[in-house]
Formats: sequence, structure tokens, C-alpha cells
Amino acid sequence: MKHLTIKRISFLLPISFILLTSSCRVLLLETKLDPAGKRFLSEVRYIVTTEEKKIFVELPVEEREEFINEFWKKRDPDPDTEVNEFKEQYYERIEEANHLFRGGKPGWLQDRGKIYILLGPPHERSPYPLGSRSIPYPHEVWYYGLFPVTFVDYSRNGDYRLITYNVYHLHELNIAQAKGQKTFKKEKSLFDFDWHIKKIKEEENKIELSVIIKVPYENLWFTAKDDKMETTLQLSIEVTDDSGQMIKKFENDYFLSTDEREFEKNRKEKFVMEIPFALNKGTYIFHSELINTTGEEKRTKELKFQL
Repeated sequence: MKHLTIKRISFLLPISFILLTSSCRVLLLETKLDPAGKRFLSEVRYIVTTEEKKIFVELPVEEREEFINEFWKKRDPDPDTEVNEFKEQYYERIEEANHLFRGGKPGWLQDRGKIYILLGPPHERSPYPLGSRSIPYPHEVWYYGLFPVTFVDYSRNGDYRLITYNVYHLHELNIAQAKGQKTFKKEKSLFDFDWHIKKIKEEENKIELSVIIKVPYENLWFTAKDDKMETTLQLSIEVTDDSGQMIKKFENDYFLSTDEREFEKNRKEKFVMEIPFALNKGTYIFHSELINTTGEEKRTKELKFQL
């Protein structure tokens, strides 16, 4: 079976009512994570991708442990061994940064800690605790190869700020971050979707609404069949109340078929599914599952909504 790869697109269709924008919703969901989830995102802040963070905060609680295991597995430089060298080195550098750098916050959360975790210990370090003629504040210069990385303690409280932004430093920093984030093939993004709830009509105790789901074509696997690109999306949505009792259920298959010319013409669009619901006023949890049958990829999400 031949798979066709799709590149990134970013077109959003206008709608009359949006509960929360994607970025705001991710931030809100992040604040509502359980302690284990918050700790994980905090610890991997320097290497987690925006795409990974979005998926993680939207996952049901029971699926987050599997995500975390996969997160580290995909960064393992030698999967055939029992030890994940990347993960061990990452956490060792966090501990070392906490030991090495003092200040108003833990060492690994300081600029020096971030650079140490991403780039490792410098080849050479030149401290200037009393300042110098060029910088009249306590500062340090770290050398990675031939270029310097400078940190300055403007407040004289141990909180050294990174001030070096030359092209060589940015290049090395980008390489280090890319190594930490290199988890997925760049020719295809993570299978994911955006969703929100739109109120349509409100009458006394009943509300009509639509669940809007948008899937970027870049996220999909297509099967090449004759001169067509085809796939099927399987969508199911369950609506429960606070007690977990099933209130509504929706299931449907969406068949997508296009040819290369048509796809090139419409590639900056998203496939949109709009599912109507009529519910009494109250608090509900929407459980969604979307499967891209060609690549057998699945994504599940939950959304709590008060009507």
C-alpha cells in the first residue's frame, strides 16, 4: 500500500462563535493538569514541541502515561538497549544545573541552566564576579568551540541572564533543541485535530449546539488508488454528564477522495466536520475519538462544557 505525504497547511474557516482559541485553550488546559502532568511538562519544557504539548494537555488522564513513555522512547538514540541515554543525560544535567547555579530560583530554570541542559558543560568558562571594563556587572562567559555565550547578573543576586545572541550561538542552540525535539519525521506532522463547541440556539432549558472538528490535511495518510488519493476518517463522540452517564453518542465515517491537481489547488484548507447536538442545560463532558484508517492513527480528546 502506497502512502502519500502531505505538507503543512494553516487555513482557518470563519465561524460565528468560538468557545476558546486553540492557544488559549491549551494554556487553560495546562493549568488544569493533575500534578503528575504539570511536573512532566515542566521538566521537559526545553525539548517538548508545541505540537506535543497541545496533544498532551488534551489527552484523557489515563492515556498520558503512554504518551510520556512514547515521548522518551522516540528520543532514545539506541532503542535496542535497556537504557535511554538521552533521558538519563537530560535529567542528570537538570541535577547538575541545580547544584552548579545558585540564585532566586532553581538552577535548571535559570538561563545558565537552560544552556547547560541543551548544550552541555562549556569547553571553557571565564567568570567575572566583580564585572569588567566592558560589562560593569558580575558576568560569565562560556565558550563552546570558538564562540562565547555571555550571562550577566544585572541585579547582583545570582540570577544571570543570557545576553549573547550571535548567529553562532543561535545555530548551536537550535541544533541542541532540534536534537531534543527530533521525535517525528518532518515530512509528516503528528496526527491531530482542533475542536470547539459553537452554540446555535438557546430556548429555556434546551440548547442547540455544534461540535466543530478541523483536521489539517497535512496530518493525514492517504492511499494512492489509481489516480486518486483516498482515506476514511472514523469519528465518534460520546457525551456524558458529571456522573459519567451516557447522554448522547455520535458515530460516522467520512470518506475523503481527491486527485493531485485538486489537492494542490485546495491544500491550504482543513477538512471540517460539524456535528449537531441538542442538550438540556447542565455540565457535560464530550469524549471524541478520530481515526485515520489509512495510517491506523488514532487521537482521543476530552472537553468539559457547561451549558
